[in-house]
Amino acid sequence: FIQKIVVGFGESAMAQSRKPFCCDECGNDKEFIWKTRHGKETKILTVFQWLRLEQLQVQCKRCGHKMYIVAAYCRDVGLVLRELRRVCKPEAHMCWVIGDSAPCGVYCPTEEWIAKMATASGFERYHFDKLRDRNMKWKNRKHRVPLKEGLLWIEG
Repeated sequence: FIQKIVVGFGESAMAQSRKPFCCDECGNDKEFIWKTRHGKETKILTVFQWLRLEQLQVQCKRCGHKMYIVAAYCRDVGLVLRELRRVCKPEAHMCWVIGDSAPCGVYCPTEEWIAKMATASGFERYHFDKLRDRNMKWKNRKHRVPLKEGLLWIEG
């Protein structure tokens, strides 16, 4: 499920003539090679199964710089949630202060992904309380994707 979302965002971005991201090395925002389809696999272990994600990777055609996005973060959060499920009581309540993100301009609904990984790890319920909007005030930011920050409550 998570892989489909990640790849969908990447394919959408790569289909645009001017990409919603740019190379950190040379500033190119038009010419990239989509490397994910042949990338290395990342595994996330949940209580029920291993989730396998290919690395979301693009490579700049001008300078060759590769950018890896999302998969390592998801793997690490999955491992944390698995360990939390192991050590927490069945009626445990947690509050995570999180914000969604848009690495290289590709929107990632972080709160949804973490919530789904929490339920896959054995937690029973979750809800998200938005605290504020982010990436709205300044014109000199790298992308114009509206973001939010809030509290993700995980229970059970």
